[in-house]
Amino acid sequence: MFSGIRKLLGAIKITEEHGMIHIEGLPSKDIANEIFRIWSTSKIANNMFTKLTNSSLSFNSFFALDFLYTIETIFNGKKGAYQFRILGRVIDLLYEHTWLKRLVEPQDDILNYSALKEFNMPLLEHQTEFLGVINEKVPTFNLKGYVLGAAPGSGKTIASLATAICMESDVVICIVPKQAVNDVWVQTISTRFAKPQKYWASTMSTEPPKGLRFYIFHYEQLERALEFFKNQKFKKPFIILDESHNLNEMNSLRTQLLIKLVEQLDPFTLWTSGTPLKALGKEAMPILKTIAPDFNEDAATRFLGIFGKNSTKAIDILRNRLGQMTFRVDKKVVVANEVETIEHKVAIPNGEKYTLDSIRTDMRDFIIMRMKYYQDNMKAYIATYEKCLQLHSQTAMNTNDEKDFKTYKNFIVQIRQGYDPATMKHMVMFCNNYELKEIIPQLPKDLRDSFKSARSVVKYYQLKVQGEALGRILGKMRAQCHVDMVPYMGLEKLIEGAITKTVIFTSYVEVVDSMATFLNAKGYSPLRVYGDTNKDLSKIIALFKDNIDANPLIATFQSLSTAVPLVMANQAILGNAPFRDHEYQQATARVDRLGQLHPVRIVNIFLDTGAKPNISTRSGEIMEWSKEQVEAMLGPTPNLDISLECFSDLVPEYSVAEIQNVLSSPQWAQWAQPLHPR
Repeated sequence: MFSGIRKLLGAIKITEEHGMIHIEGLPSKDIANEIFRIWSTSKIANNMFTKLTNSSLSFNSFFALDFLYTIETIFNGKKGAYQFRILGRVIDLLYEHTWLKRLVEPQDDILNYSALKEFNMPLLEHQTEFLGVINEKVPTFNLKGYVLGAAPGSGKTIASLATAICMESDVVICIVPKQAVNDVWVQTISTRFAKPQKYWASTMSTEPPKGLRFYIFHYEQLERALEFFKNQKFKKPFIILDESHNLNEMNSLRTQLLIKLVEQLDPFTLWTSGTPLKALGKEAMPILKTIAPDFNEDAATRFLGIFGKNSTKAIDILRNRLGQMTFRVDKKVVVANEVETIEHKVAIPNGEKYTLDSIRTDMRDFIIMRMKYYQDNMKAYIATYEKCLQLHSQTAMNTNDEKDFKTYKNFIVQIRQGYDPATMKHMVMFCNNYELKEIIPQLPKDLRDSFKSARSVVKYYQLKVQGEALGRILGKMRAQCHVDMVPYMGLEKLIEGAITKTVIFTSYVEVVDSMATFLNAKGYSPLRVYGDTNKDLSKIIALFKDNIDANPLIATFQSLSTAVPLVMANQAILGNAPFRDHEYQQATARVDRLGQLHPVRIVNIFLDTGAKPNISTRSGEIMEWSKEQVEAMLGPTPNLDISLECFSDLVPEYSVAEIQNVLSSPQWAQWAQPLHPR
């Protein structure tokens, strides 16, 4: 490698202009080959470099940090003197002639620490350390925000407000979960400042007035925030995102509204969460979009090409980047609670029904039946589908409309010839969007539901069957398994064993209701928190706190696993293991957090079927896999990507997130392989 290195040393030239870095006089293809050798993937070089010749390469300025990391990795692994010299020269020139010079030049302070006197309490050691990191890293890396990856219950609220105050922000906009508006944010702003503060919260009945220092909006009020701050100008606006992992999906409406708000105000944006990233490299994109000034559309596309899919081979590169914009707080540093974790196995009379062998048989029978059904009725589905397309073709179309319709039909032909999620994802997304926005709204009402069903069968009936099997067999069996376990869990003994009160979490509303009914019959006064009761969450939490007889509190992970402190309880029972580790961490942190006065007990309940794996224990294994993926990215944290947009209308009773986790796990590949009929 690197023949004629002496001649090359003086020929290397690095320039940066218009958001691009150009390197001339470098054996570039040798560099690309080294990248492939070390990381065993061509995706890095293929996506990072916009130009690659024998003696030059170019890349978006956003990737300067990543390119520097790859060169330093190659440099550290080389032994030849010439190789050291050429790579060392490249590193030196990157620091001299690109924005990376900021990393070696002193930067001005951006925080005014004297502003901390506004609080009526001192900061904890890790909160003060966080301010120091912000003061150093933000100007060094030219960031417009930062990530506070601190465990639930570790004081993120105060740390966030302290950052905004020390940055001398003239307006602080808090975007938070609805259940945290009053109990966390209003409570903190009302009690933790030496002088009363002017604030408005979205739970108030009044419209937000202009000129206040603090505004608190819950996620569903982002559109309202966007409209309210329209045409308002601020010197130093500051946005705090509480439980920011809820804004990690780039294409979700709430994330798009957030991005628009950031573009409108140009604020400093602080992402705060105990689990900043859950399992996908692409989940970093909204963060980068809001805090990295050079993360333009070109950089976003290339970033997705490298890190958006299952790419554990390049995860150290992503970890290096995220490490420069993330401050992580180990829960043990802050929360010194004594925690006992118990695995509680439950045997039930019909446990054999929920073993993987039994469910595999049920799924095989179901798949064969549904495959035959769609094959036998394919002509009828095609007739309905083509009738709807014919009606759509008769609507008024301009040139662009006709072009889109032609593209849609061409994509459908390719998808029907054999759906490949790896190469046809963009086709599926285009077709789904076209159907939802252009075809369905124009159809007569009596044909809309028929078209929705027919379109999935016509495009990829095999995938529809797979989704139905996951929803109707696997999804419902998981829920029913835990319903059947309720009478045998020994809930009375577990509840009585707690020092104070108990919180129970589950994924299923049916289990919440079943537990409540069971415990009511035993003389308890359980409280329930799920979708239908969320409107009364504040009242329910107050009752749980103040009424000695109100116990336990039974909730779904989705309704109560974030934002709400529950230190009046010292025991959390997990009626089933969630798929994602972040759900587990968030749920247990309701009781294991600052302010807890008693030893904490965490009880994980699993079905006991002896040596036979079952649907309950498999959930725990998938969760453990998820944890490993997260830790690989953010360091000691994921990367998977399955094209499942189409499942949103196929399996409404089974969440896309759960389907994605199941299908992407190594366990599923082994488990489901025999299910597909030949």
